[in-house]
Amino acid sequence: MKQLLLIILGIAILGCSGRNEDEMYKSGKKLVEANKNIEAVKHFEEFLNEFPDSKHKEFVLFELGKIYQSKTIKANSIEKNLNNAIKYYTQLYNEFPKSNNSPSALFMTGFLFANELQNLDSAKNKYKEFLQKYPNHELAVSVKYELDNLGMTPEQILEKLKKNNLEK
Repeated sequence: MKQLLLIILGIAILGCSGRNEDEMYKSGKKLVEANKNIEAVKHFEEFLNEFPDSKHKEFVLFELGKIYQSKTIKANSIEKNLNNAIKYYTQLYNEFPKSNNSPSALFMTGFLFANELQNLDSAKNKYKEFLQKYPNHELAVSVKYELDNLGMTPEQILEKLKKNNLEK
């Protein structure tokens, strides 16, 4: 009888300590809306560990990518923030290829490689992948522009534009 009581008590304790997926998701959204990025990152990373197959996973991955891209996690170096953004955008793109956020996630991965990390080879690969997968997407024009000007300084781009205008 004593063992049965301990088992029931253990089940009750475990049941009460488990978090509710929807409640935890809503809490994370509130943190994002309040611009509490450090808390939101911690919360959403715990969420992904606790609910790896959640119906909210796509949103959480996209939000983590955006937060890290904003470079507001001051405990991290800028490079670490950007690499984390790329990690979450890539995970979203790979796990949710038909999502409305997948093209943006792939674009942002290329954009961060090109414009923040100056990893031009990786940027070029991501941009080419984008054009192959989403040739008619509204971001395709931006991707083509990025590819045409990859590695150029703003001054070089302006000079190129001026030259092109003179030739017309």
